[in-house]
Amino acid sequence: MQFSDKPATAVGTPTLVAMCIVVVAFMALSLAVTAIGTARFLVAMGYDANVGYAVGGIFDLAKGFLLMALLALWGRRSLGLAAVFGIAWGLPWDI
Repeated sequence: MQFSDKPATAVGTPTLVAMCIVVVAFMALSLAVTAIGTARFLVAMGYDANVGYAVGGIFDLAKGFLLMALLALWGRRSLGLAAVFGIAWGLPWDI
């Protein structure tokens, strides 16, 4: 049996790159769906579609930041605030 001095890698670089591309594509799709849905809603209320795109994009980005805040609070053992942010992150904001 031969042993190598190099540490074993569980996943290769091409696999990680492919996974990153898939994740970014899903994030872009989520941002587009939220922005378009919000724009359609705001046009029906009499606002410009560009306002809807901006508001929808802000909502989608804020939902991502809530998840990062949740992880930071969980790491600091602030479980009450982490629970509140977790519930806020899980709510369906696109309705």
